[in-house]
Amino acid sequence: MVYPPASSPGAPSGIRASSRPATKAASPWHSPARDASGTSSHPSPPFPYTTVISSSVQGPTNMDASGKIAFCGINCSECPAYKATQADDSEKLAEVARKWSSDELQLGPEDVLCDGCHSERVFNWAHKCTTRQCGLEKGVENCAQCDEYFCDKLEKHWGTLGEETRVACKSTLDDLALHYMG
Repeated sequence: MVYPPASSPGAPSGIRASSRPATKAASPWHSPARDASGTSSHPSPPFPYTTVISSSVQGPTNMDASGKIAFCGINCSECPAYKATQADDSEKLAEVARKWSSDELQLGPEDVLCDGCHSERVFNWAHKCTTRQCGLEKGVENCAQCDEYFCDKLEKHWGTLGEETRVACKSTLDDLALHYMG
């Protein structure tokens, strides 16, 4: 899978272009943000989150039916792990775990159980997510409520996502920020 640069010509404002060329991913969660030792400077999600996010706005608060928007703007109702967890669908959880596993990290169904970023039961990687940690510390529902929205921490997180997801997340949070200011 090839991951695009952080943005491309015509991408929404606020997402800065990367001078780094698109790279061939070694795993489904390859992150181009690596330090000299090859260690990721920001944990990357263990999934190819490129097509599971809807960018449509649903009312003035832009929430899905369950009211779940992750700190970074991911719509939980579009996430396969969240949907399988809420449906208590063990077969779907196993399928998601297989898809999100790699040679470096084998996930089981229990690793992808998720009730959303605001809960204690989050999938394997989310406990390390610096965007989630920051949002929990600040006590905001999502990054659009933060006085520092749009920050480098959020931009770095978005850089680990596929372009479609990144654009959808930014659109969601931009719409929410306008709503909160309004």
